[in-house]
Amino acid sequence: MCASINPCLLTPNMRWNPERGWAALYVLGLLGLLLYSAWQLAYRQPVHTDLLMLLPPDGAQSTVQTRAQDNIRQTLNRQIIVLTSATDPARALAAAQKQAQQWSASRLFDRVDLQVAADLEPLRQQLRRMDQAGLPQQAREALARDPQAWFARRAQHIMSPLGEQTLVAADQDWLGFAARLSGKLQSISAVHYDIASNTMQLEADNRIWYVMRAQLDAADRSGRDEQLLALIDQTRQQAASQDVQVLMAGGAIYSAHGKAEGGQESTWMSLTGSMLTILFLLLMFRSARILLLALPVAAGLLGGFAACVALLGSIHILTLIIGTSLVGLVVDFPLHWLSHATLDARWQPWPAVRRVSRPFIISLAVTVTGYLFLLLTPLPILQQTAVFSSAAVISTFLFTRLLLPALFNHWQPRPTPGLMPLLDRLRRNIRSTGERIRHTPLLALLVLAVTGSGLYLSNWHDDIRNWVNTPQPLLTQAMEVGRLTGIEPTSQYFIVQAIDEESLLRTEQRLTARLDPLIAQGQLRNYTALSQWINPVSEQQALNATLATLAQQPQAWAPLRALGVPDSAVRTELQRRQAQPALTIEQSLQGTLAEPWRALWLGRDEQGRPSSMVTMNGLQDPAVLPALIQNIPGVTLVDQRSHINRLFAQTRLEAILLKLLSYTVGFLILYRVFGTRPALRILLVPLSASVTVMSLSGLVGIPLNLFCIFGLLLVTAIGIDYAVYAYTPTLPAEEKTAGIFMTSITTMITFGLLYFSSTPAVATFGLSVVLGVLCNVIYTFWYMRSFLTPESES
Repeated sequence: MCASINPCLLTPNMRWNPERGWAALYVLGLLGLLLYSAWQLAYRQPVHTDLLMLLPPDGAQSTVQTRAQDNIRQTLNRQIIVLTSATDPARALAAAQKQAQQWSASRLFDRVDLQVAADLEPLRQQLRRMDQAGLPQQAREALARDPQAWFARRAQHIMSPLGEQTLVAADQDWLGFAARLSGKLQSISAVHYDIASNTMQLEADNRIWYVMRAQLDAADRSGRDEQLLALIDQTRQQAASQDVQVLMAGGAIYSAHGKAEGGQESTWMSLTGSMLTILFLLLMFRSARILLLALPVAAGLLGGFAACVALLGSIHILTLIIGTSLVGLVVDFPLHWLSHATLDARWQPWPAVRRVSRPFIISLAVTVTGYLFLLLTPLPILQQTAVFSSAAVISTFLFTRLLLPALFNHWQPRPTPGLMPLLDRLRRNIRSTGERIRHTPLLALLVLAVTGSGLYLSNWHDDIRNWVNTPQPLLTQAMEVGRLTGIEPTSQYFIVQAIDEESLLRTEQRLTARLDPLIAQGQLRNYTALSQWINPVSEQQALNATLATLAQQPQAWAPLRALGVPDSAVRTELQRRQAQPALTIEQSLQGTLAEPWRALWLGRDEQGRPSSMVTMNGLQDPAVLPALIQNIPGVTLVDQRSHINRLFAQTRLEAILLKLLSYTVGFLILYRVFGTRPALRILLVPLSASVTVMSLSGLVGIPLNLFCIFGLLLVTAIGIDYAVYAYTPTLPAEEKTAGIFMTSITTMITFGLLYFSSTPAVATFGLSVVLGVLCNVIYTFWYMRSFLTPESES
């Protein structure tokens, strides 16, 4: 039987130190997070810029609507249109051809289309295959009504070959169907095919513009956005040196530019915020040792990034921009710990960190609980920010508690001269102002009236356009490309559903018949529908019957006979076309010519019912659209922007309810620790600050959006942190006052920089947090005045 070991006989080196053990585990965890983040950045693309990825999922949206939106997203995000022109068309064509070669060699694109095809035979085959199934209605009616007049006009076109451009030779198209289909395709858009240069081009402003269309590959490779922007800059510089004008537009350009600008913005805000914070801390502590506070901040940001990518799979550039502002928030823990060092040269790191650990843990629990409630919202940006913020504050707390004191061993603090008189004046001014309002009924009523007016005037509004900053040069070019090409997509479109393809195309025809007057009135530029490309099977069969009748009427093609065309040739073509089977929608969408219509086909549902989209360009007034679909069963109008804004309003309401729920849970935590009255007093600080921010926003006309809601959640977390810290009776009043002052300054520095963001929603978020932090300081000094008053004064 072994004798027990007396712990007193163990040397200090032999004893297990729990703090060192936890510190070692935390260091290993940080190294793991660092390696994981480096691997993600090197081999994956975890940072995204796609604005549509931030949209909340819509449970009310049908599968067909989701498929339609996915098709639109793919088209917008991957396609780039480049227009090239010069006073000399030959110089413009040479420049466009060089651009196409460089873009193809970049390996960024699935395809780069300037010249239609090196081999035109496949296009001829597609045109001959579709010319009968897609023959316009007016042509079919003219052929059936007066076939001799039809062939007379066809003979005139054959005799004047410069009057039309077509890929199909006359001896393969005696009836002129391919020529009519070519004319229809070119009339739909301002862009037309030029057989001489074998390019797509348009004529506008007395100039010829060559049209190049590039489609990015589907793989989201690392560094692709930087390569794309470099290629675009190279193209523009070459064009300027050759006296050639180049216009570009496409969602891929906006996405790449947004990511680059967001990265630059995040970098300069982080660096500027860090530098200003360091300067402030050097002013407060007058020691280079204070620079070590960058370590817990870095640990917090690393933990936030890694947790967001690991738990949610990716992180958006807006989350990173907001995350950089957390520098001022996560440094709160170290500053509360160091605050007494500004007042007392006898400050010691380990006793100080143990003394403030309890209020740290309480405020951390309430803060993280509030963040985690945001995970219940359906909005990805709030979910990402909640995970990022929660992990960041937890990692910073652990670094401060386990590692930072060891780095400040043997450090000799230097109390800050003049700090306490400054804080005393601030505290007394706030207290005297509060007492004056409290004891002056008219002044109190005036404050309440102003606050109520601000709340009444507050504008709760979200707009997806405020979530992104589109530089004016890019926007101007996009508008010019839209004007020239007629491609000006709207956020409104129609979804058509039917029991079969015949009904689907006929329903589209009824809808487009109501859109045609809008074009004539100038309210709509154009539209795109499957019924423009292919006719219903019944109409294809009716055309076959017309052709069968013509085959028995040789006098009808007498004008061709007069040109020397043998009757056998015309009869052979008529018989071939009679035997040609009717095409389905899916069959018609095969080939290059059908590409403009391919995204409109939405396939079939589980019951085999087909559906499609009808999109519009250059719509002036969306208010005219709802009346167009009356009495047309199976047609649904989708207004994507309004729909998104309604989703935002719903999500904003959910976020407000979750914020109120977080107050309830926070009260329960505080009640468990402090009791009822102290818990209510602590919560009164962030609640008053939130109400004041909402009132000020209403008075100055700042819209309250989802980012403001998240800002108010941060205000709540910061207010609880200040109030809990102020309420802690074991800490001297001077130390608590100094801690609240320093943490508020650093927080306002970093969040204040967000106000200068080029993204309106981020700027509003930064402003709301700065106002909230300022209000938190004021209300903490007022509601907790008895706990912040020095013993000598009390």
